[in-house]
Amino acid sequence: MKTVLVTGGARRIGRAVAVHLAESGFQVAVHVHESVAAGEQLVDELRQRHGHALLVKGDLSSESDCAQMVHELKAQVGQVAVLINCASTFTEDSVLSFPIEALVDHLKVNAFGPLVLSRLSVQQLATTCIVNFLDSRVVDYDALHASYHLSKRTFDAITRMLAMELAPQVRVNAVAPGLILPPEGKGDEYVEMRKKEIPLQRQGTLADICQAVDFLINSGFVTGQTLFVDGGRHLKGAFYQ
Repeated sequence: MKTVLVTGGARRIGRAVAVHLAESGFQVAVHVHESVAAGEQLVDELRQRHGHALLVKGDLSSESDCAQMVHELKAQVGQVAVLINCASTFTEDSVLSFPIEALVDHLKVNAFGPLVLSRLSVQQLATTCIVNFLDSRVVDYDALHASYHLSKRTFDAITRMLAMELAPQVRVNAVAPGLILPPEGKGDEYVEMRKKEIPLQRQGTLADICQAVDFLINSGFVTGQTLFVDGGRHLKGAFYQ
């Protein structure tokens, strides 16, 4: 049985991906940082349904935590065939006002941590497929979440660089979700407003995301690609043109 590590796997999109991959026959390592209780509950559920799952704890902003996570996985499962870098931090701020510390925090969790984990996984866990989670606005501009936006643009570049540097042994791709779930604290009103911006005029589903992940895991001749799952929203982005 192959093992997949899903960072941020206890909540939201990460949880949906973890459950889907467990149903697809993977042993899932669910990574958590602060959502320990939710992660433990999910792992218990997956063990009851499928017999295999494990919890991995660590702060992605800490290089030593990333190394410890890989060390634990090496001891417990030996190999991790697939790494899903889904965890992220997301706060509101502006490029004209955010403190540099806020940008650094976003970069650590959303870009540098996944980079460190990817390198270690390839070196020590024989990982051959990496799927990173970006954002459909990576080709546009999210002015209300500037430090998050900058960190995801950095992660976009890292994805393509890793695809070049790790080929031919490792494939590296990305999923860029659009309107799948509203941000925490937002509800139906937010979704209805955002649907008007989307060419397909509707909200996507968690199943759409899982299908994209399946495609990138199973397509052996695809690397360095970003699959936008956003109803065409990225086609309207031209801020940097």
